[in-house]
Amino acid sequence: MIRGVDNRSEKMERDTKGQTTFFFQPLIIGLFCLLLIFLFFVTALMDVRRTQNTLLDVFQNKGVTIIETVETIARNKLKGLLGITNRATISFQDLESIEEGFRMQEAILNRLIEFARELDRREEGGGFTRKELVTLAFEAGLQAIILYDAHGGVIIESAPVPEKLAPRLKLLLEGSNEIAVDLNNEERGESSSYLVGVRRKDGQGMIVLIFDHKGLQYWASRVAIQKAVEEGGWRKGVHYFAVVDPRGHLIAGAGDLRQMVTWGKPRSNVEQILMRDGRSSRIIETSPELLEVDALFQVNGRKTGIARVGLEIEEVSRLKERN
Repeated sequence: MIRGVDNRSEKMERDTKGQTTFFFQPLIIGLFCLLLIFLFFVTALMDVRRTQNTLLDVFQNKGVTIIETVETIARNKLKGLLGITNRATISFQDLESIEEGFRMQEAILNRLIEFARELDRREEGGGFTRKELVTLAFEAGLQAIILYDAHGGVIIESAPVPEKLAPRLKLLLEGSNEIAVDLNNEERGESSSYLVGVRRKDGQGMIVLIFDHKGLQYWASRVAIQKAVEEGGWRKGVHYFAVVDPRGHLIAGAGDLRQMVTWGKPRSNVEQILMRDGRSSRIIETSPELLEVDALFQVNGRKTGIARVGLEIEEVSRLKERN
């Protein structure tokens, strides 16, 4: 009788073990499958991220290449200007460069004339304080900005006229032309000086801009960079191209600059790029989505500012959507 009870107990124990084993086997298999799914999911995410980063690197390299192309074009245009401002360098082999130099000189004069007319419009709208005029002259790379009345009297000036320029300025003021230009200077190089006068809108008086060799280089750089941006920086897939100085002032640009990231917080980043000669990039979540590439912009070995290229990255967006 006792043996029968023992047999029944053993049978019940075996059944219980069998049920427990039957219960745990699917659970283990399920957990194992979940682990495989998790590993697969993580691997897939890493693969998508790696592919995305590779594409972004390609776009970043494209942006840097565009910036370098614009630098080269700007350098060649400045070389042409040097050919006509320094007569000793002219040779028959440089005819193409000289032609480019005269085109550059014309473009510089047009920019200076437009700058003078903008001053006239501002003067007509309310006038300047001397402090404002001094700041404008400094930011524009000019030695002096002088506003004259119809009788040749000074209304306001940012700085006195250098004595050596007085005879040339007198001839400029005595003329009756709407625009008077004096770029013929016997002195070359750092000691050179130039005059540009624009008759005021009402015909009463003149606005005169005085600048030296450094000022000429300043305006030449702005013109050369703008022309280079228009020729080499504008292509398919480029949403905007801008060159900005360390203070955040626009030097040249093309495209929809409204979507360009303002300096704000990244301003310290500008200083870092200037110091380390590096580059950086960031994704701008607009429509279309853009990758902005920032890099140091140099012309003839001089650090001019930061170039910013906004590249459309539809391929990267499509990749993210598919995955």
